Amino acid sequence: MQKAPSFEITPEVHSISRRFSYALINIITLLLIIFAATVIIFDINRIENEMKRRLENAIEFAQNSLSTPLWNMDYAVVNDFVDALFLDESIVYTKISWKDQIITEKVRSGFEVQKLENAEPTTLFKGPEFIFKSSDIEFKKKKVNTILIVMSRESVRKKALFQIYGIISLLLISVAAIWITSVLITKRYISSPLLRLQESASSISHGDLDTYVDKSGSDEIGMLANHLDIMRESIKQLFSELNESKEKVEEYSRTLEQKVEAR
Repeated sequence: MQKAPSFEITPEVHSISRRFSYALINIITLLLIIFAATVIIFDINRIENEMKRRLENAIEFAQNSLSTPLWNMDYAVVNDFVDALFLDESIVYTKISWKDQIITEKVRSGFEVQKLENAEPTTLFKGPEFIFKSSDIEFKKKKVNTILIVMSRESVRKKALFQIYGIISLLLISVAAIWITSVLITKRYISSPLLRLQESASSISHGDLDTYVDKSGSDEIGMLANHLDIMRESIKQLFSELNESKEKVEEYSRTLEQKVEAR
């Protein structure tokens, strides 16, 4: 009965340099992402705290500066003070009132005044987009007015988006640079020497014992190439000794046959 032909299955080969490059890039990318996220969160918190500090300073400045003009009903000074507050681009609304009477009110252009007329500012500006604070203004420990200052987080959002885009761009450039550098380094110091070593080992396995083995490297691959070359020399010497022994056996066999024929 004829046997079925057997096929040799070639094992799947995984590149060491490629796996090394992927592992290195993944680790560095993960570290860069963690660093970028930390920087973004830190900057957003810093800008938010700075905005709160500016709001606190504006309220404190109003308490110290407006008590006398409001007591004396010098509203021209009060209006000038409110105009000075709006030099800070984050401030979008300011109101000074006494009970239900509005002394002065100012809204930055770009915000809808109609909503301010139909809703309380504290209700309108209560949300993630704004930060506000209301405080009493006293004159000789007597309440004379109430001031409300509202600041917009739009500037924080723009700065955060600008930083996010910048960090993402820097991250992509860094990953691309690391990828190219890793590929070049692994190809020069790992992939190419291993490929040359593989070609030499393949030639030796096919019987070419005079093949050249590159031993120029001083790293682990160079040591492996050196040992492979020693093994090649040993095999070559062994084959040479075997050939000599074979020739001696053949010569002895011929001599023995001649002696037998002579007898």
